[in-house]
Amino acid sequence: MPKHLYSNYSGLNILTGIMLTISLLSGCGGKDKQQVPPPPPKVVAAPVLQQTVPIIVQFSGTVKANKDVVIKPQVSGYIEQRLFVEGTEVKTGDPLYQIDPRPFQAQLNAANAQLKKDQASLAFWNLELARYNELAKKGFVSKEKRDATDAKQKMYAASVDKDKADIEQAALNLGYCLIVAPFDGWIQETQVYEGAIVTAQETDLTTLTSLNPVYVDFNVSRRDSYTVQELSNEGLGPKKRSDITGTLILPNGAIYPEQGHVDYTSASYNPETDTMATRAIFPNRKINPNDQNNLGLMLIPGQYVPLNLTVGKLPNALLIPQTALLETQQGSFVYVLSKDNKVEQRMVKKDFAYKHYWVIKKGLKNGEQVISQGLQKIKKPGILVQPVKADDSKP
Repeated sequence: MPKHLYSNYSGLNILTGIMLTISLLSGCGGKDKQQVPPPPPKVVAAPVLQQTVPIIVQFSGTVKANKDVVIKPQVSGYIEQRLFVEGTEVKTGDPLYQIDPRPFQAQLNAANAQLKKDQASLAFWNLELARYNELAKKGFVSKEKRDATDAKQKMYAASVDKDKADIEQAALNLGYCLIVAPFDGWIQETQVYEGAIVTAQETDLTTLTSLNPVYVDFNVSRRDSYTVQELSNEGLGPKKRSDITGTLILPNGAIYPEQGHVDYTSASYNPETDTMATRAIFPNRKINPNDQNNLGLMLIPGQYVPLNLTVGKLPNALLIPQTALLETQQGSFVYVLSKDNKVEQRMVKKDFAYKHYWVIKKGLKNGEQVISQGLQKIKKPGILVQPVKADDSKP
């Protein structure tokens, strides 16, 4: 082989070897870089809190008006005028219907006239009785004549008393011609119109419903009733019925802004349902205070409302954020953060919800840290995590 060809061939081999070596070294360097472990995932941890919390029992309630009265006339007569707008709010004393007052005014006038007549007769017989008493003392008239005069005077005195009673009744009947609202409430649809003849105590005119406050009817099971009694016996529950306070959940999930309390419990259980009829009372707030339409009220009769009753207090309760609790078919668990920032999965037993927390009956201790945000980053128990503040939890 010529010398110059051999030299070129050797140089080519050397160059190829150098490039291969550089390539291998570069490959090894890249492999080492890929094996660097990722940083621990960022999570937010919250301490287990210990405090006294209210014991809350949930019920299903139905809103009911505190008054629902059918308005009937107290006198018979002819309806001259309807004086209200159906479906609006009325106040105590507001006029509802006008019955023709003329016949009743005539009765009152006649009663007054009869009184004046009988008062005149009474005045005459008062004088006669006084005169006969003097004559009887002197023996100028018989006892029988004097007694007859006395009887006549007493008869007209009684007539005057009856006339006064007739006037009072006639005045009442005249007043009943104007039918007014007996209490504040919402007036419903009229059942009679102008020109109708109505009968006292019989004809249904309309219905007046009082919606502030309102009642919420619900049933308490025997078990819940015993729970309240046991809490009271232990000094943790209410001392009297009105101490049991409650809140309502509105259809949009919001908490009703007014608090109520229990004001009635039945004296017996329903044998068919083993529950006791119970009632709470709540102020009824308007969505718009200036609204004159009952649709503006937050609570309407017949409306279903979830009801939360505070039946006692639980001291030294352990609380964790609701976001920290996970559920499986095996039960509830949380991720507990150890002192060296490792994650421990721990089964717990929850009791009831309180605000944004769960009350935990078993499985945790006061002061322990549970992971409340970033749980999706935990692939398995035992991994190392980086606890951060809530605002810094996002990667």
